[in-house]
Amino acid sequence: MGKTMSEHRKGTASAVEASRAALLATVGHEIRTPMTGVRSVAALVLEEGNLTERQRTLLDVLHRSASSLVTILDDLLDYARLDAEAVSLELRAFDLAEVIDDVVTLVTAAHPNERVRVRVDFPDHVPRIVEQDPTRVRQVLANLLSNALKFTRRGSVTVRVRQGEACGEATPILLQIVDTGIGIPADRIPRLFDAYTQADVATARRYGGTGLGLTIAKHLVELMGGSMHVDSRQGLGSIFTVTLPVKFADAVTEPTQELEPDAAFAAGTRALLVDDDILSRVVAEEMLCAFGCDVVAVEDGASALDALAEQRFDLVFVDCQMPEMDGYETVRRMREQLGLQTPVLAMTGDIDAADVAKARAAGMNGHLAKPVCPNDLAEVLRRWVLTPAA
Repeated sequence: MGKTMSEHRKGTASAVEASRAALLATVGHEIRTPMTGVRSVAALVLEEGNLTERQRTLLDVLHRSASSLVTILDDLLDYARLDAEAVSLELRAFDLAEVIDDVVTLVTAAHPNERVRVRVDFPDHVPRIVEQDPTRVRQVLANLLSNALKFTRRGSVTVRVRQGEACGEATPILLQIVDTGIGIPADRIPRLFDAYTQADVATARRYGGTGLGLTIAKHLVELMGGSMHVDSRQGLGSIFTVTLPVKFADAVTEPTQELEPDAAFAAGTRALLVDDDILSRVVAEEMLCAFGCDVVAVEDGASALDALAEQRFDLVFVDCQMPEMDGYETVRRMREQLGLQTPVLAMTGDIDAADVAKARAAGMNGHLAKPVCPNDLAEVLRRWVLTPAA
């Protein structure tokens, strides 16, 4: 039996939505990669000690502007992944109080305002160690706290934690962000969590942002099995309440120990870096050199094959999205034509399950997500070079 007109329209709408999400993810990634390079290079130059005061001021403006654009692009990419249902959870036990303190420290540093007092209300009787996804909890809290500080000129912003009534194995934890900011008009609240929505046009122009932050936060909360709602009165402030199901634990599940990003602990390690984007290549090369690596950087797959035919390397990093010969084909040729046994890591923004499977099928050993951060790079060196049998 053929499809009805209604079913056909729904199928077409779903296909269009999926194509839009894919386009958004691709364009966002392509813009984010060079912009992250701009930010990273500015940060590296700022560390130099022979800059004039004017040069330092201009570089600081460049760094802050690039960071702002990367944040906007992060929102777009997060939204695209959530829309494509490509975000997964990593449940483990963590210290909720510690996560909150870290978020408060980082967000208040990014939004300094001496007229706003930020405090945490975490009662002693509420257990600190809970089981959930700490990365997503951190992301939600950072989003809501940043939002509260952006719209609060004076007064206070409080992160309040409360314990709900147990329901089966899980117990709800209430995380509230309470502010004395500008508040939200009652007629705007029903659409507040819609994508690309802010209270009004004047607010969007004055305070900036994509209008995706609250949408992303709500999606993440629901992904974790929770809910979010807001109570607000215009001119008097807002209360955003996140209700999350958690399990209480006795001890924290320790993440992999981080290595000092500025320690040359990998001295003598020979690394081949393959990336067509010059900014990404320069930044990654600087980081690897800071760890003591001897780096050969090339811009395409053919040059990588030539380098491997002539020299020995301990580790190879390959960008997946390159013109002419992409990273997948490059690695296939490394394995099949050259018989390469050296560990190869994909260095890319494509970290969804399908992309990981594609990389594995091509012969890659793992992923290093762009933008590359020093601690992740240090962990890769430790895992694949210093302790290859682990």
